[in-house]
Amino acid sequence: MLQMVQNYITKDGVSISDFFEKKHSQFERKWEEKGNLVVYTVKIPGLSTPSIYEWEIFGNEIFAVNGKAQAITPELNKIILEQQNRKNSLAPGDLEIYEYIRGALSEIEEKQNGYVSDQEYDRIINSAASKFGLAIEEMGPKYNHIEKYIYGLN
Repeated sequence: MLQMVQNYITKDGVSISDFFEKKHSQFERKWEEKGNLVVYTVKIPGLSTPSIYEWEIFGNEIFAVNGKAQAITPELNKIILEQQNRKNSLAPGDLEIYEYIRGALSEIEEKQNGYVSDQEYDRIINSAASKFGLAIEEMGPKYNHIEKYIYGLN
């Protein structure tokens, strides 16, 4: 398990162990296995607590389970991977509806510091209903249902 994590190639094209070797070579550090967790700990002078990075292993899968590990291996974030799997399991039409509405909402959020007014939301829902041939009163609940499913809130 330890080598599986250490040898994992990050999005920057280097192994996790090489990344830490370059970043922390002058500090006291250690790798350890704790059950199905692989933990990397580094003590950096001047910090009150050590920095801890944790990955969880299930079979041949690695999941970054804390914020520090997710920062260097965001593609291993278990929550995001689960959401992506649920998104991939949607019927094509539902996925298209979700991506259309989510994309339009994201554009507005970017321009307005994350805020979408009720009027803008309504305009997007109306546009989606027209585009996908659904009644306006069906589109809002349908989008909410799809979004809850993706985020595991059903």
